[in-house]
Amino acid sequence: MMPRGKNSRLRTARGHPTEPRRTKAPKPADRKEWVFVAAPALVDEALFRAAHAQLAENRSRARQGRRRPGYLLEGLTCCAKSGYAYYSKTLRQLVPAVK
Repeated sequence: MMPRGKNSRLRTARGHPTEPRRTKAPKPADRKEWVFVAAPALVDEALFRAAHAQLAENRSRARQGRRRPGYLLEGLTCCAKSGYAYYSKTLRQLVPAVK
């Protein structure tokens, strides 16, 4: 951490305080100054590998960018033959606007 310098702005942005809340700013340390401390493993190697594999699968099946609510197990259940995840699709009928 290092002390904050003066801003180059003549005045503060609208809605921001004149003085910053934090008086120190983070500064990256040089790798030569890093201190390494040996620590015992918290979990055994097999459990770590299993958790890593599960995390990779969860990332591949992540449901992101949903515009509508889905079903609870949607995308998490897979076809035993093809390996594809099951999903649902709704059919929306366009209703003409009444003028």
